[in-house]
Amino acid sequence: MYKKMTKQDFVTIVSEWGETAFYIFIGGGVKLAYASRSKDISKKVVIITFIFAAFAGVMVNQIMWINGWVKWSGIATAVAALLGDSLVTYLLTNSNNIFRSFINSVFKIDVKKDE
Repeated sequence: MYKKMTKQDFVTIVSEWGETAFYIFIGGGVKLAYASRSKDISKKVVIITFIFAAFAGVMVNQIMWINGWVKWSGIATAVAALLGDSLVTYLLTNSNNIFRSFINSVFKIDVKKDE
């Protein structure tokens, strides 16, 4: 039922995730470097920035791999990590509209907002 993972499979998986982590650290590092120009940053800011960068970077990287855009996945991952906190903030503030649009496009059901 399950294929036993070989050493080569393990090395391939680790190298792919290592490459993704590298691009996430580039994007998150650039974001922190830019933020540190105007103010002092704390450990809390660094941790939150890298959590948001990892979330956005992994999501974009997986979307790129699923669609076969592997050639551009590194650049897109770094840019998504750079814009990670902005992307998460946008998703949180517009989640209701995004959800309604998704339901409407997939199921052709118009979900009205209660007023």
